[in-house]
Amino acid sequence: MRALIGNRFGKILTEVIADVGAVSWILDGIGRTRVTLPVTGPKATETNLQIGNRVYLEMDHGLPAWGGVLDMPRVWSQKTVGTACYGIEQLFQTRCTEKNDAFYDRPAGVIFRELLL
Repeated sequence: MRALIGNRFGKILTEVIADVGAVSWILDGIGRTRVTLPVTGPKATETNLQIGNRVYLEMDHGLPAWGGVLDMPRVWSQKTVGTACYGIEQLFQTRCTEKNDAFYDRPAGVIFRELLL
C-alpha cells in the first residue's frame, strides 16, 4: 500500500510507510481508518501530522484508492503515534457557502474546489 500525506491544499508533503488500520468506505457517509507511524521515524513530524492534512492511500490488492483528512483522536505511545483519518467527505461537514453565493456558469470542479479551500 502506498500512503501519501499532503497539506490542506493538496500539496504532497511526503510518502510514508505506515501501519494502516481497516479502511472503510461508507455510502452516503464518512469512511474511516487509522494511520500509525513510529515516533522515532523521520516522517512523524508536526508538519506531516497536522490536523486537516490530507491522506491518500493507494491499495495494492485491487481496492480503489482512498482519500481522507487527518483528525483527532491522536494516540501516542512510547513507540508509535496513531491518528484517525476520516474520508474526504468529512470536509463537507464543516464547509458551507456564503449566504448570497451564486454558482452560475461555473463548472462543478470550480464549485468543488471553492468549497474545499
